[in-house]
Amino acid sequence: MKHAGELRTYDITKKEWVLEYDTVNYLNWEDLRRALDYDIEQERNFSYRDMGLDDIIAHITKFVSGIWQIYSAFRFKSIADPTQTNPNNSEVTKD
Repeated sequence: MKHAGELRTYDITKKEWVLEYDTVNYLNWEDLRRALDYDIEQERNFSYRDMGLDDIIAHITKFVSGIWQIYSAFRFKSIADPTQTNPNNSEVTKD
């Protein structure tokens, strides 16, 4: 599968302002591929047949939410220095 990025090969933490700068530990890097593969496989096997528009939207929202939880897998890979401040002015720390 082609994608615009690479999975990170290290664990990261980030202090989140919304949590009064408490540290968030993201999914460890060894489990990223398995988590993405699981979500994508579930979506591949799902049938939208006979669903109303509201149910389709609800399902897609749930799927995207699951992927979004794994988003940090790709988000910071393009930063040459993982301790560099990101565009949201919050520091990402390579563990």
